[in-house]
Amino acid sequence: MGNWGSPRIPMFVFQGAAGWIEGTPASPSVGPGDGIMVAKDVRTLVRQYCEAGTQVEYREYPFAGHVIAAVPWAVEGYLWLEGRLRGTPTTDNCATVPQGNEL
Repeated sequence: MGNWGSPRIPMFVFQGAAGWIEGTPASPSVGPGDGIMVAKDVRTLVRQYCEAGTQVEYREYPFAGHVIAAVPWAVEGYLWLEGRLRGTPTTDNCATVPQGNEL
């Protein structure tokens, strides 16, 4: 991801940032993650996509690890996808995505 251009379709990106729940505490050098991915790396990727014109709806949950984040993701993801299938125009929150890590 990030090496082959930006997606041309709208995206819903969901990130947990409480990897400590799953045994991966936040790194002093790169910040918190969800036990699988580093939140600030995901932010940087999302910002790159946004700069390239991709509409991205980004959510970060500071109290959810990778597994626990599946619960709100399932609800929000379903509603987001349902909106796309109904033809509801996409929105993005690119302007509010915090800075990430240098990749």
